[in-house]
Amino acid sequence: PNRRDGALTHILLLSSGIRENEHVVFDVQEGKKLSTAHTCVTVPCVFDRTNVTGMRGYSVTFHVSPELATCSSSSIVEGDYLSRVASTQFFVTDNGGGSYTADCSILGPVCGATGSGALFSVDLSAPQPVSNPYGVITVDAVPVRDCSNHPVPAGAGGDASIGIAF
Repeated sequence: PNRRDGALTHILLLSSGIRENEHVVFDVQEGKKLSTAHTCVTVPCVFDRTNVTGMRGYSVTFHVSPELATCSSSSIVEGDYLSRVASTQFFVTDNGGGSYTADCSILGPVCGATGSGALFSVDLSAPQPVSNPYGVITVDAVPVRDCSNHPVPAGAGGDASIGIAF
């Protein structure tokens, strides 16, 4: 369901050849919202997949609505999805206008992250005052590569909403 009350949101925008269970989505848990008691919340970006092809790297481009901002310059942090397999290199690019790209790749000869897991997390805040009771974070693009640098099936999940109650 697409809910704008802070509940987990999973709307899939799938292109040809991508199964529903191969997607990247921001996992906003029910009840998580920005408030005077919680001015910064952490939102994980997860890859839900069943494909058994080993994954070597990803590049996730996403944007946040004007109601949201990152909490600091180090607000986007690598998850353990690839690093639990081998050493990794993680980069974040601020594309401007609330858009970011998180890139990560396994280094060296070891390869093969499989299953589901957290790619990275984003610490978000709400600049005050706000006119909307929620902010939105959206995955725009998600190229994923296997150990031979071939594409791995992956689709962008839909908008995820974060409640704002100041």
